Amino acid sequence: MQDSPGAREQTSERDEIDTPLGSKTRRTVLMAFAAVATGACLNAINSTLIVTAYPELARAFDMPYALVSVLVMYYLAATAAAQPLAGALGDLLGRRRVFLLAILGFCAASIAAGFVEDFDHLVFWRVIQALFSGTITANAATLVHRIVPEAKIGAYLGLLGSAMLGSSALAFPLGGLVIHYLEWPALFWCSVPLGLVALLLVFFYVPRDDESRVRVSSLSTLGLPFVPFAVMLQAFVLEQSLLWPTLAWVITSALVVTAVLRSPESRGQFARINNFAFNMGTLVALFAAAITFSLMFMLPAWVTISLGLTPTELGVYLASYTFAMMLASPLSGNYIDGRGDRLPRALTGLLVVFGYAALLGLSNRPGFVLAMLCIGAASAAAQVISQRASLLAAPREVQALAMGIFNTYRMVGCMLGNALPAYMLAQHPQMSAALGADIVAWSFAAFGLPLLAALWFAGRGQRATPR
Repeated sequence: MQDSPGAREQTSERDEIDTPLGSKTRRTVLMAFAAVATGACLNAINSTLIVTAYPELARAFDMPYALVSVLVMYYLAATAAAQPLAGALGDLLGRRRVFLLAILGFCAASIAAGFVEDFDHLVFWRVIQALFSGTITANAATLVHRIVPEAKIGAYLGLLGSAMLGSSALAFPLGGLVIHYLEWPALFWCSVPLGLVALLLVFFYVPRDDESRVRVSSLSTLGLPFVPFAVMLQAFVLEQSLLWPTLAWVITSALVVTAVLRSPESRGQFARINNFAFNMGTLVALFAAAITFSLMFMLPAWVTISLGLTPTELGVYLASYTFAMMLASPLSGNYIDGRGDRLPRALTGLLVVFGYAALLGLSNRPGFVLAMLCIGAASAAAQVISQRASLLAAPREVQALAMGIFNTYRMVGCMLGNALPAYMLAQHPQMSAALGADIVAWSFAAFGLPLLAALWFAGRGQRATPR
């Protein structure tokens, strides 16, 4: 990261950027950011590739398609559980160091997953992937905050989101090609070359960690109760007994709360993170994620019936959702950095309302495209608004832990969003136009309205929290 004396003399002053690490050239900052973004894209690419393999996995392991959803729920649960601990380890051992180890572990788990011979072992390695993926995600935003100008943090977070969305969009056709010409294990191996590239980029371009005096406290176990919580949701969806999962969730939650309250270090870290701006940002992220998962779980089947779309047409129309997110993410970040988030919060709320209204009145293909554009743009803006607010509301020395907690609750939103349509679909033999409309209505009531309230209060939280 250090420039040679000759290079500094040749660099004009306007190419110098003030960062938390001092004055750096624009190229140095961009290369460091690109390195972090490449590592952060691993999860987006891998998760999208695996989605394309669900039908093939059901056939390969001779199991009902519905049971493949276990891969989704347990992956989300493991990610939620890992992130606070992963963030705390980043604060303690160094975010760059932990980020590198997480990329290496993710690649190793991806290789191992391709060699399994039964579904249980596949679930095991998918959970291991999730642990390392959660570690990558928990430390990515704090690395970005460390290497870019604070005045531009929103813009760079928006670019990070666009990079992840773009890689996810490219993974859909790539997954289809891999399944067509190769076997499903190749889908897990596809992300390994990118992981090796990310390792090299981070090693050479991201600055070394500063010495840390932060200790890992019991607050880093905050995500553990969400493992039995995920099992409880899965049992609820499948109408199985809730007794043991609920009991495990209550006991785990009680143990974690007790450990946090008994530890002065944990109470101190919690006091630094527990402010109105951080909490409101976390709630915005939770409800925005729940909206995305609740709608995307059922939309393919619903619009195929309602609008008579072919699979190819469906893919093209759903691309409008990704396009809207890729466009809105950097635009909202740039605007927030310069003028604040008041207008983006208002527009996000309006887009949520318009998107749901378009879905509830769905009668033609242009209406579906409009709904996807509105929901996609709102989801991207909400992510930037919430992540930026929560990141800036946390002290630097515990930012990775704070982002781990932030992402844990975002994963909880994903789990809740996944469970709502799954439960409603389980009550009916097949999808229908009326059932799809009911799911949309319940999604708006359960997640859309709370998101509007969280967006409103998020602004008050930022005014009340000193910077």
